[in-house]
Amino acid sequence: IGTRKALFICTSDFRRRTWKPAGPHFSRWEVNHAIQDPRTGRLCAALNSTWLGNDLQTSDDGGKTRHSSGAGLSFPVGSGKKVERIWQISPDVAGRPETLWCETDPGTLFRSDDGGRNWLEVLWQHAAVIAGIRATCDKAGIYLGTSGGEVYYSRHEGDAWDVLPAHLPAEFQLSAATV
Repeated sequence: IGTRKALFICTSDFRRRTWKPAGPHFSRWEVNHAIQDPRTGRLCAALNSTWLGNDLQTSDDGGKTRHSSGAGLSFPVGSGKKVERIWQISPDVAGRPETLWCETDPGTLFRSDDGGRNWLEVLWQHAAVIAGIRATCDKAGIYLGTSGGEVYYSRHEGDAWDVLPAHLPAEFQLSAATV
């Protein structure tokens, strides 16, 4: 559970009748999103702070120790752009266990091919918020939706993108999913 002050991890019994909270993890950080990567077990958290800025941190031991993973999760100096907030982290497909995707404000998609240590900007959408990425299988590609009503897809691991279909109604959040 991400809060404005930390992350709490809740586990349950098989029937989900009894819950046990653990934490706080990432104290003093606003936690916008956190995942436990099903491919590696690594905990990844999108963190934001008025005083400390933005960071993406990872932990391989359930949050006991953590590492800053934000190298490259920014725009080039002099570009006039600044990452205001880290929104969401998504794992890629099982065959690429070190590849992660990260959505930011302003609407930008970054990719890491080394477990979140270094990041590369792959899609810039100006003011549109990237609302959801769904990494599926290599053949189906990668799909994401924006608040401007666009759905983008890539069959090239994010190196090239196409829009499909154009001119959907603008929504606060448009998520893309495959079936």
